Amino acid sequence: MHNITVKVKNIFNKYNKPIKETIICIGYILALVFLFVFVVNINIVANTNDNIYSTDENIKLSSDFDCILILGAGVRGDGSPTPMLNDRLLTGYEAYDSKKSSVIFLSGDSEHEDYTETVTMKQVLLEMGVEEESIICDGYGLSTYESIWRAKNVYGYKRILIISQKYHLYRAIYIAQELGLEAYGLDAALQGYAKQPIYNLREYLARIKDMIYAELCPTPQYTQRWEDFNE
Repeated sequence: MHNITVKVKNIFNKYNKPIKETIICIGYILALVFLFVFVVNINIVANTNDNIYSTDENIKLSSDFDCILILGAGVRGDGSPTPMLNDRLLTGYEAYDSKKSSVIFLSGDSEHEDYTETVTMKQVLLEMGVEEESIICDGYGLSTYESIWRAKNVYGYKRILIISQKYHLYRAIYIAQELGLEAYGLDAALQGYAKQPIYNLREYLARIKDMIYAELCPTPQYTQRWEDFNE
């Protein structure tokens, strides 16, 4: 038993230094990654914050936007909007009602008939009293980057008012600016959201992804206009 203990101790001593060096190296790498994520997030927030307005500041925005872009979010199984999406629709309607633009551009995931963000969004806005001819739907807005890329390159918008919650608007406006659009945002956070800490954490990483996307400017999968399932 004593011999076994001695052998184990000798093996540990032999590899002790390499293990410590590996741990230190991993620590440095993790610190650099954390610093990179932190710097990118700070940069995106700092460069877009002045372009984001609360609903109370709506009056400060001009009324010559090419469109009011409402970004999609979750839809429940029964086809009704989640609280986050409903708040975006309410805020978008207020912007439309205050004549920020005569066009409401709905962009979200309606790639397949069994899950249709833009169909739900359009129905809610129609019930609010928005005229159907004022609504344009893009069901190929499968991500924030794709929504904004398509708004510019497929639908031809140049000056847009983006509707989403503030934590998300930083990234959306950053993408729009990098793609050459003039973009402002209206904060649709009309309440607290139960999963907000999770959304925030995910957003830190999503900003890294979309910083790269905005730099490389890849062409999305879909480059044609979306047609409603009923057309």
